[in-house]
Order: sequence, then structure tokens, then C-alpha cells
Amino acid sequence: MIEFEAFIDRGGFRFDCRFASDSQALALFGRSGAGKSTVLAILAGLLKPDRGRVVVDGEVLLDIERGRFVPAHRRRIGMVFQDALLFPHLDVRGNLRYGLGSTSAGPAGLVDDVVAMLGIDHLLERRPGSLSGGERQRVAIGRALLSQPRLLLLDEPLSALDIERRAEIMPYIERLRDEARCPLVYVSHAIDEVARIAREVLVLDAGRVIASGAPGEVLAPIRGYRGTGGGGEDDADGADGSGLPGESTAGFAPVSVIEARVQAHDEHYGLTVFAHPAGALSVPGVIGTVGAPSRLLVRATDIALALQQPHEVSFRTVLAGTITDIGRDAGPIGRVEIALRGHGRLVALVTRQAIDELRLRPGSQVFAMVKASAMDERSIASRLAAR
Repeated sequence: MIEFEAFIDRGGFRFDCRFASDSQALALFGRSGAGKSTVLAILAGLLKPDRGRVVVDGEVLLDIERGRFVPAHRRRIGMVFQDALLFPHLDVRGNLRYGLGSTSAGPAGLVDDVVAMLGIDHLLERRPGSLSGGERQRVAIGRALLSQPRLLLLDEPLSALDIERRAEIMPYIERLRDEARCPLVYVSHAIDEVARIAREVLVLDAGRVIASGAPGEVLAPIRGYRGTGGGGEDDADGADGSGLPGESTAGFAPVSVIEARVQAHDEHYGLTVFAHPAGALSVPGVIGTVGAPSRLLVRATDIALALQQPHEVSFRTVLAGTITDIGRDAGPIGRVEIALRGHGRLVALVTRQAIDELRLRPGSQVFAMVKASAMDERSIASRLAAR
């Protein structure tokens, strides 16, 4: 459990943030400069606010009013930065053992468990200079875990990696979330990372929490589509991926998060079918095990809408729902929000012409068709039973 309240007002920088969370995986999301890393610095004891109080697992780590400030080295909080910051003169085994501190081995089997969880057993004799960026970050996470923290902070751990290395390390972070005993606080301004990792999301802007809740409820509404172009990714808010007020209209399309379960594998066509009350979702690739809960990410630009159940079309995923809101301006594209049958929500970007000709309005029953080619394995945000 984290109880956090902090205020800073220095040289034009104003930070006034408060929240409480008992989530196993809390994500801090927002554009650059929103205050995400400031939260981590205060939690870790690297920054002392003007006023505030921080409690982790019932222990008061900071209480300015009462004069209490537990120094960083006594907080038992691990931290992983954008740069892995490994010791170049030590091999991977040496870097990992450094995390143990003054103890030589830690609890029985701890090193072996961490090595197995992160899949780095084949790297133990290698030096950091010979590792890929994703491998270095896995070692850095392992070193932090071996310090046996009560809380693990990850500050943009994938931002310095290319797409391939991000794809390489993401499953290990998911495994860390699901199998490690210490909670995570994950900072990012990349919506796909947050959707995959988080159980709870806090959205920060200008040093304040402006929204909080489950990923599926928080992430989709945060995208304000201005309709200034033709409906591609360059038309969405958030040049840095945040999509918050005041951002330019470049860089990202709205993303919806759908909670579903693996229903079956189609070995012949190489598909995985996911079950949802609104309909089945077909995703290329044989993924997970039957019955496993998963999250699927769907971009608003990969959805088409129909008023009747479609037949004889190439779409393999058709989801039933009810329109709850339509947002549009003078541009050619409108934003349609849909409550899916059963649970969940979906955001679609369609032309204003289609909205008018189909007479779409709040309360309309629609069928959302999703391209299977847009839902490859990278669209799967959690493969819990595949471990």
C-alpha cells in the first residue's frame, strides 16, 4: 500500500500530487514534464518536497510536518532507470550479486529464482558491453530485485530501446509483475507499455493527478482527437505519446484495452481465438493457453462500424456494443466511443460522413469490426498462463 502526498513550489516548478494505491502494478502515465519521475524520486528518497507525507507498507518514510525523512539507503526501494547503469568491470553474475549488498547469497535460491524469471542464465559470464540493450535492462532489474525491495520503481525502462529490444524485454516485465512479490511502480509516456503492464493507472499533468483507474477505463478517454487530418496516426494528440491537453496533433491514435480469455487455438490457420461477451476476437499466432486471461490492444484506426451483424466479410473479429458518445469538430474524422456488450469500451475513429450517413448517435447499436492483421502478437498485453 502506498500513501503519497507531496508539494513542491520552486523556481516556476509546481508539483502538487496525492494518491493512494494498493495495486501490484501501478503505472504513472503522462507527457514529458508531467511529474512522473518526480513521484519516483520522492518515493525513493532522492528528493525531499516542501511539504508531504509518504507511507509504504505501513511505514512512514516521509512526514515533513513531523520532521521525519528516512534516507534512500534505508527505504528498501529498488529503482531501475532508462540506462541500466551496470558495472562494466563486472560480469553479469557480479552485477547481480552486487544487489545482495553485504549478504553473500541472500535467501536460499533467490539468485537462481531471479535468473530464471528474467531468462538471463546464459548471460552470467558475459560483461555488460557484450549485451544488447534489452539484456542489460533485464540484468538491471535482476540486480534491483536481489536487494529484496519492498517496492520496485521502473523509470522509463524501455525508452532507450528500439522496437525489437522493447518486444524482447516486455514479456519479462510482465512476468516480473505476475511472479515477483514486490509491487511495481512503472513510469512511461508510451500508452502501449502502460496498457500491458498496469493494473492501475495514474495520469499526471502539470504535477497533478488528473485521472486514475483501471487501464481500460483510463487510457481510451485520454485521447482527444482533433480531426485535423485524414485519420492516420499523425492526426492524434500527443507528439510524445501522451495525448494530453495542450499537445500537438501528431504521433498516436487512441487505443482501447479489451479484457478477454483464450478460447481456442486454430493450428491450421495459425490463429488464437479470444472469448468476450461482445464476440470472439481472432489474433494471428498461437498464443497462451486455453482459459488464460489476457488484454488486447486495439487502435481506433483499425476499426470499422456496421449497423447490422456483418456477413461475408474478411473481418474475423466483430464486437457488439452501444455508442455512448460521439466527438467531432470541423475536421473530417469523428471519435466514436462504444460500450461493449458485457464489459469494456472501444474507441473508433471514422469519417464524419460515415457518422452522418449511418445516422450514428449515442444509444445506437453497432458492430465493431477489427482487422486481424492489426492484432498480431504485439497486441496481446498479458499472457498469464503462458509462463
